[in-house]
Amino acid sequence: MKNKTNNISFDFDDTLWTDEVEAYARELIEQGYVPWIVTARYQDNSKGYSVDNSPVYEVAKRLEIPRERIVFMNHKDKVGYFIENPDFLFHLDDSFFSVVYPMNENPNCHVPAIWYDPYISGWRGKISAYL
Repeated sequence: MKNKTNNISFDFDDTLWTDEVEAYARELIEQGYVPWIVTARYQDNSKGYSVDNSPVYEVAKRLEIPRERIVFMNHKDKVGYFIENPDFLFHLDDSFFSVVYPMNENPNCHVPAIWYDPYISGWRGKISAYL
């Protein structure tokens, strides 16, 4: 790895939750990268919403991602998180207009966001450019 960090970040819903991305994350883990989950989900029911994060924890367990590396954004903007926590090689997310575009266009955000769309190839190649 040529960069000072080996942290990599994945959105959960419709991204890391897919078999394709989970398998790719496992490949990167085997190469020594450290996965994080940064999800828009609410962490708990304190806001009055019915929350079931068991799928997040199940995937995290399979990939051996400790809970300290699961970030629940409680539907707040991910750009702010990555501005304050720039020690990531990339963030993979399926939300182009609400996450990928804003992260890549914000001059204060130095974490590249890669758009995951299961119907469009090329996202793996874009990731490899940052590894």
